[in-house]
Amino acid sequence: MNGRAIGFNIGGFIAGGLISYYIIGFSDVNAKAMSLSITLLITILLNLWNLRWEQSLFKEELIEELNKLRDSIDFSVTLESLGFLSLFRNITTKMSLIDMNAKHDFLKDCAKRELTNFNDAVNDIASEKYNFSPDDEIVITKELVESPRKSIKAVSYQDIDWWKSPHGKLYLSLQSNTKKQYPSLEITRIFIVNNKEKNALKHIFNEHEKLSLKYYIVDVAKVPPARLSDFVIYDDKIVRLAKQVDGTIGKSATLSTQSSVLNDAIKHFQMLLDIAENG
Repeated sequence: MNGRAIGFNIGGFIAGGLISYYIIGFSDVNAKAMSLSITLLITILLNLWNLRWEQSLFKEELIEELNKLRDSIDFSVTLESLGFLSLFRNITTKMSLIDMNAKHDFLKDCAKRELTNFNDAVNDIASEKYNFSPDDEIVITKELVESPRKSIKAVSYQDIDWWKSPHGKLYLSLQSNTKKQYPSLEITRIFIVNNKEKNALKHIFNEHEKLSLKYYIVDVAKVPPARLSDFVIYDDKIVRLAKQVDGTIGKSATLSTQSSVLNDAIKHFQMLLDIAENG
């Protein structure tokens, strides 16, 4: 029970008692019983009014969040053409049902939190970036490798556990299949490693050779510390930037098509390629 509801209960008892006293009094048992009934009735009516007020406030908050979501979408490309129209209508309908049917405020808070998270994600995508967790990164990386048609420019850094896992083997297989499907696709990978990591990845280098995937090995000591990073550029149109997370195979990552981010990644890759080819 929130502070407002407690206040209505106290106010209801006081108001009901005063009204009952002036109208009926407390002269006998029947009068006292009638007074108590009136007091309870007034308290119930005040609580019902408070409940309606809270529902109205919740509905206004939902409408505000939905309006933010609507405003974040570029309607030059319509919702219908994106295939989102039915999804958007469904969300609006379900929010109305939650407003009417939720029997506990916690569920309403959950709905608001999920809608706010959804709105934040759409805002990020509208600004040409998308952040995802280490668990999602494993899945999305595999999906991305099947999308390019011209080039994949990859830099592998702090990826020992990834390459030694089943995910690494499957990833190479997917790349090989994509290249067979699109023979003109150019795949180039630069491994940034120290001597110990170089020895541990020998079988991965051999797999690259078997699959005719171009790769280079760069000593980590030759790379400026600020440029030690893991990223992949797909068709020079979208870049995946990743950071290692302790205790996981996947990485925290961001996809971006922002011109400044993409151009920096392309220059970064070329710099590493120059180091690889010229020492």
